Amino acid sequence: MADLDSIGLVELSSVATGYLAQDAMLKAAPVELLLARTICSGKYIVVVGGDVAATTASVDAGAAVSTGSLIERRVIPRVHPSVFPAISMAVEVPPEATAGALVAAWKR
Repeated sequence: MADLDSIGLVELSSVATGYLAQDAMLKAAPVELLLARTICSGKYIVVVGGDVAATTASVDAGAAVSTGSLIERRVIPRVHPSVFPAISMAVEVPPEATAGALVAAWKR
């Protein structure tokens, strides 16, 4: 997979359509699934990462199958690499970490 440098998302007013959009987005282009979940009663969000072209193609595919349920679609190009672990909640925090140590580690 190419470097992650863009974020794409679709927000939908239907959980069922959200699953369809997620499937279409992941099949349309070589992107990485960063987040897919309900965000409040009856709404669903899918967030993917990849290069700009792949992310755009993925969001377009998700929006195409979301007729009537699409609330928002967005592509944010050229995102700093430290954003991706934060979105996918993949940052490991040791149990003995203090707030100061966490800030210092985050700034690296």
